[in-house]
Amino acid sequence: MYTIDEFDKGKTKVLKYILYKKRTESEIRTKFSKEMEENLLEDIIEYLKEAKYIDDKEYIRKTINNFIVLKNLSIKELKYKLLAKGLNKNDVEDYIYENKEELEEYEKKSASNIIYKKSTSVDMEEIKQYLLKKGYKTEEIAHILANLLNCSEEIIENKLKHVGEFTFQEVIKINSEIFNNEMDIKYLFTEEQDNEATYHDDIIQKSKPSKWWI
Repeated sequence: MYTIDEFDKGKTKVLKYILYKKRTESEIRTKFSKEMEENLLEDIIEYLKEAKYIDDKEYIRKTINNFIVLKNLSIKELKYKLLAKGLNKNDVEDYIYENKEELEEYEKKSASNIIYKKSTSVDMEEIKQYLLKKGYKTEEIAHILANLLNCSEEIIENKLKHVGEFTFQEVIKINSEIFNNEMDIKYLFTEEQDNEATYHDDIIQKSKPSKWWI
């Protein structure tokens, strides 16, 4: 059993740790488990949770909001980063589910930002692989374009697989909205970047996506 003085000293230590930077309950346990008795640390944590100094659900909310402002991440990455902090999986999944619409919109914007930022200096195939590694699926890239062009994802997926073709107006809109009119349309939508043929008359009627989309 511990004394009141030991409780106060331990509480002060933990408070200094979490006031310097917000911490999860798991991080606090890891930090102090070797220097405090188990029952003492448990009581300090419960005391600070009641006082709202430790609040994992609020930590999830603030951390996700910070990521939304500062980073381009997929929902999968958000979840991974939170779970890496030792947060309860159910709490993380519940928050994502309750804010699904907002987070899906953020995810689409993140993908668009990544495509735009990398498109001027990185090969298109590399962009696709980068997005896939970050947790985006091929159909999610199609989802972005479907929303942009106000059509079904099935239509976009077919066009990306060369089953259908993009109209000139669609090409212009994609270049404007995603690439800020800084990409060469030939580079984005012809089979080979160096192929100079059929850009003038053919592209006005139809355009094929470059192989990186597939």
